[in-house]
Amino acid sequence: MSTPQPSSPASGPNEPSRPLPAWFDLRLIAPALAACVVLFVLSALRLNRGPDWLLVGRSGSGTATLADLPISAGDSGPVRLDPGHPMAVDGDLSLDLLCPRTVALQIGPGSRLSVPTSPGRWVARAVGIRATQGTLRFTTGPNFPGRLLVVTTPHGDLVVSGSPEAVNGATLALEITPDSTAVTVLDGTVGFMPISGTAPDLPPGTRTTYFGPGPEPVGRGLSARSRGELEGFRGAWLGRL
Repeated sequence: MSTPQPSSPASGPNEPSRPLPAWFDLRLIAPALAACVVLFVLSALRLNRGPDWLLVGRSGSGTATLADLPISAGDSGPVRLDPGHPMAVDGDLSLDLLCPRTVALQIGPGSRLSVPTSPGRWVARAVGIRATQGTLRFTTGPNFPGRLLVVTTPHGDLVVSGSPEAVNGATLALEITPDSTAVTVLDGTVGFMPISGTAPDLPPGTRTTYFGPGPEPVGRGLSARSRGELEGFRGAWLGRL
């Protein structure tokens, strides 16, 4: 019969712990981990970035500036625009901007606005614009469902949602003056949040004018002229978005 071997004595509470491997030094590992985290975040942001806004055309005569510098308006091909920079359009000039497969924007004479932001692919999927005056027309493309278009004006925020039920997308116009903002909706899911109070969604085929604090919005049906202009604008972009 074999003799049982004595078991190893259990480590006592005062027995010193084994030293960590030489490579396990937090002073060396922490910077490497931080660099990996930064690299991961930057890669995720780059992958999430949506298409750039492009200046693709012009009509009429006049001047356009970006951050107070003259800009060429698509004379020699599309011009990429950096989001957030202030734009001004003067004279009889109109500019055509495009966020491919997402939104087309026409900027009318006398407009003052910021270059729109690009919607992310998975997060931060809103297109954001600040506009203080002028006429803007929008029509959405096949990649717009699931995204938002938010236009901040002196009288409130326009919100266009990319509802899958909106077969034709959304087509609308904004007319901004110092006293009011008028929203003309041809089709789509459109809402306006005035600076004071609340408002229901704006149905297709309507024009609603919002003022500063005090006066109630004024709504009416879409005129034949406005309908024709917006239908022509939407038709011009069919197949191009």
